[in-house]
Amino acid sequence: MLQQLGSTGKLFLLNIINQSWKQGRTPRAWKNAHVVPILKKDMDPKELKSYRPIPLTSCTGKPKGYKAKPKHQAIRPTAKKGRTSKLPRSSTGPPSKPEKTCSKPQKEDHERLSLIKRLASTSWGSDMDTLRSLYLGYVRSVLDYNLCLQASSSKTVQSEIDRVQNHALRFICGGMRSTPTAACEIHARIEPLGLRREKATLEMYERAQRMNPLHPVKLLVENWKKKDRIQYPTIMHHITTLQERCHLSNDRKPICRVPKIPPNKEMKSPEVINHLKNLDTNKKTDPALLKLEAEITILTYPPDWIHIYTDGSAFKATVNAGYGVYHGCFPDGTSKEIYGACGETCSNYEAETIGIQSALELLNTTLKKHPTAKKKCSDFL
Repeated sequence: MLQQLGSTGKLFLLNIINQSWKQGRTPRAWKNAHVVPILKKDMDPKELKSYRPIPLTSCTGKPKGYKAKPKHQAIRPTAKKGRTSKLPRSSTGPPSKPEKTCSKPQKEDHERLSLIKRLASTSWGSDMDTLRSLYLGYVRSVLDYNLCLQASSSKTVQSEIDRVQNHALRFICGGMRSTPTAACEIHARIEPLGLRREKATLEMYERAQRMNPLHPVKLLVENWKKKDRIQYPTIMHHITTLQERCHLSNDRKPICRVPKIPPNKEMKSPEVINHLKNLDTNKKTDPALLKLEAEITILTYPPDWIHIYTDGSAFKATVNAGYGVYHGCFPDGTSKEIYGACGETCSNYEAETIGIQSALELLNTTLKKHPTAKKKCSDFL
């Protein structure tokens, strides 16, 4: 009926609805409803409960209700065309059960997993590296939501979430259903979600323990007492179990969010030399000549300087990274080497940063013992 109104009638109705929103009042006629009883299927017409009441309200007041959307809901399109779903915004209070937090990511991951399944059946996007990168950035990023709460959920919910990664692993590796999940994880270089949940829980606990002694989060963790629960165990129950298994250290360095150096203090900048003695030498020079020029440049520095060389590298610049540090020409004539692994998922830049940090820590210890020693650093930038 409203569609048959002319432009003048639609504009008049729009003005009434706008005034109702501004004043916060609704016309009395829009609140009244004519209730019509409708008989239910295969029910006795003589009984009152056999009828379903249907309220008929004013058709002019319905556009106002359709115009408004609840503030706690957001509309987003799903994978299927023409359909929308409502996702509640995250609330500040904790959910009543961990399953309520885990159900939303699990449902969304099943939708995103369909894209990997589609690419795995093509010839132009089915290589292992492409599917692995797509899974890590598009699917597992949703699975990583609230890993600490996932650790306190039931085993049934955790197995349902793990099943999403198991399906993706078989798409990435091209394995069959009978292929062991552990073999797919090793082949695709993807760690199990159960291990990621434990790591996230320990990281949260360690972050709380390294806060200010008067911080309410640290006080809450330190004053927590274990109580036997019949319902779902809390995150602190899982942390207690992990502490006994991982043997965490009690000697922790506090997190310093504010630098100890005053902001008005002028810092001295180090002298940086980013060229060899022969200025005509560059990366295009023959490797043998380049090495010779580097050794000649090193020999030009005074012999009482401390030489520090750092380097970091990773396989394909993204995985299985490591660093190495060489401290040479200490004042007492000794030298020292430091090296180690940076992790399975680590880039060249992160490995270089870890190497520089390790070198500076040892250099700081050396300068405390020998305050007058001079230093020369290589490959620091």
